[in-house]
Amino acid sequence: MDVRIHICNSNADSVSGHVVLACETQVDIATVAIKLSGSAISRVHSRRLSESHQLFGTSEQLFPPNKCASAFTSRSVTLPPGERVFSFSIQFPNSHHLMRNLPPSTGDKSSPEEIKYVLEATVQQDGLIRRTRKATRDVKFYPISTITLPPEGQQVQTKMKRITYHAKGSSCEVSATLLNGSFLFLGQAIPLAVEVTNTNQSSNDIFLLDFQSMLFETTEVRAQGAAESVTRAWMVQTIANLQQPFVPEFRNDETVCVVNNNLWSRHNVPLFLTPAFETCNISRRYKLEIRLGIGFAGNNVRIVEFQFPVYIVSPGLSAGSSTIEMEMQAPEYCEKEVLEKLEFEGL
Repeated sequence: MDVRIHICNSNADSVSGHVVLACETQVDIATVAIKLSGSAISRVHSRRLSESHQLFGTSEQLFPPNKCASAFTSRSVTLPPGERVFSFSIQFPNSHHLMRNLPPSTGDKSSPEEIKYVLEATVQQDGLIRRTRKATRDVKFYPISTITLPPEGQQVQTKMKRITYHAKGSSCEVSATLLNGSFLFLGQAIPLAVEVTNTNQSSNDIFLLDFQSMLFETTEVRAQGAAESVTRAWMVQTIANLQQPFVPEFRNDETVCVVNNNLWSRHNVPLFLTPAFETCNISRRYKLEIRLGIGFAGNNVRIVEFQFPVYIVSPGLSAGSSTIEMEMQAPEYCEKEVLEKLEFEGL
């Protein structure tokens, strides 16, 4: 007998599909069940130490159905050769055992961190030879953010640096502002504003020559009392030799020189990143680095760097969307045929 799992749809709330049984000869079946579980596996010291924590585990009995299990007088059902399909739809919990949101799928067996979700189908055979047949299938899980941002302008994060750009000591203030505070959304542009203030130079003499935005992902793993951190750098945008002029704006009797945000609004936070998360043995955080090359009159160029601690969050899936595309159609015959067979045989 062959057992396999056929996934029809998986999203941030549930996973649905079929458990398919294929047998060449008749077989006695006692129960068919499906289990969805999640685990966080950490590895340190070149994988010499490891630690695994189960985030959750939830099961559902597919056959006999719970609502009519008491009607069966036989311990098992004899199925003829062929394929039988048992449908399931099982929910992801809202949180794991530490009452935190479920982390996204990430990593694999070769990485220091691994967050994995698995479907396991179990078929109990009855008869002269009692056996348990199992099939497993990995499921990708990407949670939807439940964060509600305040109106734009009410929550910002600003970094400011004063630089000297002339031999006589002339200086100005350069600021970088994240308009959504510390939150960046996957697949969307970085909501950034760059300004220069308190300068006695004409805005015609100030240019943005270089621009770079980069995300640093730091994953901390803990196993058996040891801890390590792994940092990866992801480039969002880099461009040089811009000659992009700063444009003056008048605010409160003060001239502020700004850069048009069209320069970076067409570059989005990479979709392959995962939202920030924390479990008992694995955590992930992000830092955004903005690097500016600002040119002043007289070939004066100053490099200014800003670093922001940020949270990468998912903006959510549109209605009806899923993280796994529909697979091949499952066989049309399903567990209904099994129930009809039981009724016919009077079991």
